[in-house]
Amino acid sequence: MITPITDVTIREIATQKVVMRFALAKRLRSVISLILLSLKTSSFGRFFYTSNVITKNLKYR
Repeated sequence: MITPITDVTIREIATQKVVMRFALAKRLRSVISLILLSLKTSSFGRFFYTSNVITKNLKYR
């Protein structure tokens, strides 16, 4: 028996996809922050980190 795909199930699937994408983005962000932390020790990493922070601040304004 095939259950008809209602609006609710479509919405549920969409929200699940969004949640999964958000979780992935969170994980990626944590990994990137870890890499940036390790890079911060080197001079080039420090320069890269500061430029990244500046661009982030400009984006959020």
